[in-house]
Amino acid sequence: MRRGVKPGPNSLKILNGVHDKRRINFEEPDVAAGAPDMPPGMCEVAIAEWDRVVEILTESGTITTLDRSALMCYCDAFAAYQANKTLSDKAEWYTNEKTGGKSIAPWVKLRDEADQLMRMWAGELGMTPSSRSRVVSVKPKKTGITARDRRA
Repeated sequence: MRRGVKPGPNSLKILNGVHDKRRINFEEPDVAAGAPDMPPGMCEVAIAEWDRVVEILTESGTITTLDRSALMCYCDAFAAYQANKTLSDKAEWYTNEKTGGKSIAPWVKLRDEADQLMRMWAGELGMTPSSRSRVVSVKPKKTGITARDRRA
């Protein structure tokens, strides 16, 4: 069962103006902005994408050291997409069945699955146009909430 719209971060709630202070989580963890270390064992394509994306996200201030696993999954999905796209560009998209029918080739299915994963992780990291509108930079640490507001 779906929950509905994902709750946004406190900084976004404050920026938009929250009328009900109870909706703000004052115990939200404060993670420092910064580029995470690259995990070992990534392929060359994933490493190149890691370097490209980390530079952009670091400049925009939307990445933290806690985002390492999500970024690794995105880069691995990107590498899988590239590998299967190269294969699907060269080979047939359909394979012949023993019964005489045709079915979609496995590499096309793998490419589509990698595409879905890549889009999901890109959305989590604020790398799509629609998700970028919901992401707030972690550079500024001022929340705009005073001690007086917390008591309200």
